[in-house]
Amino acid sequence: MKPILVLLLLLTQLKGVSQVDSNKFSSPFPAVDSIYSEIQLNKSLDTVNACYWKNGDYKIFIQREKVLNYLEEYYLGITNAMQTNLGGDTGLQGRNKMYATRYLKALIQVKEIDSSFNLRSLVVYTGYDNAERNKGNSAEIEAYVRQQVENGQAVVYYKGQRVFKLKKRVVTDIVMSTINIYYDDDKNYAFFYFGHINW
Repeated sequence: MKPILVLLLLLTQLKGVSQVDSNKFSSPFPAVDSIYSEIQLNKSLDTVNACYWKNGDYKIFIQREKVLNYLEEYYLGITNAMQTNLGGDTGLQGRNKMYATRYLKALIQVKEIDSSFNLRSLVVYTGYDNAERNKGNSAEIEAYVRQQVENGQAVVYYKGQRVFKLKKRVVTDIVMSTINIYYDDDKNYAFFYFGHINW
C-alpha cells in the first residue's frame, strides 16, 4: 500500500496539469491521451409524446415509451429480488421495498402524463432516504438519458435549435478518464462524467 501512496504523491508534483474542465475538475496528473468522436443523433425521432432532461443550453428529449420500459425493468428487477429473498434478510427486504416504491411512483408519474414531462422531477435511486436526492435530479435518470444520447436515440436542442451531431471528448490521465459531451464548446457541455479508473 505504501508504494502506491508514494507514487501518487510523486505524481502530484509533476508540472503538467490536465485541464479537463476548469469549472468542474482539474486533474493533478498529466493527460496521456485525448480521444474525440462524434455522436450521430437519429433524425427520424421527434418530440411528440416525449420526456425531457434540461441541462443548461441543452434540452434532450427521450421517447416516453423508452423511459417507461426503463423504469418498469428496474421496478420488476427489484420486486423479483424481493420474491427471491422471501423469508430471508428482513433488512434487505425493507431496503428493496423502499427502492421499489420509488421506481413505482416514477413509473406511475410518467404513465399519467399527457404532454412532455421533466425527467429531473423523478425521484429514483437506491439507498436510504436522502433529503437531497429526494429533490429529484436523479443520477440514475441522468445516466439513462446520457446513454440514450450516446446511442443516438434522443432529440437534442442546443440553444433552442435542434442538432443532429454532438462531440464526445475522452481525456485519460494515469488515474482515470473524464468525458464530456457537447455541441461546439467543450466548456458548455450536455454531460460531464468520470470514466474508468486506470489502475
